Amino acid sequence: MYKLILSETLAKLYWEHGYLEKAYHVFDKLLQDNPDREDWISSRDKIHNELSVLNEKKKQEDEEQEATYKKDELVDLFKEWFNLLIDKQKIMLLKQYG
Repeated sequence: MYKLILSETLAKLYWEHGYLEKAYHVFDKLLQDNPDREDWISSRDKIHNELSVLNEKKKQEDEEQEATYKKDELVDLFKEWFNLLIDKQKIMLLKQYG
């Protein structure tokens, strides 16, 4: 088993490669030992803002996808209702003329 050494370089690498949550947590851990590092505070805050934007975007995409699913479900229900209506009409005609 190995122990990961936390460093500013590791945090920046995570950030550059899109591992925002990992980068945020590394900066957060580093700040526990060095709470006065303004550059780390600034970096952590920027990452936090990026995460917030991404989370909001994902939330909107999820809501749009859910709306699409609901619309598709409604269309399917209407088709089913319409087919049942046609079947009812056929049955009525068969009873009348059959």
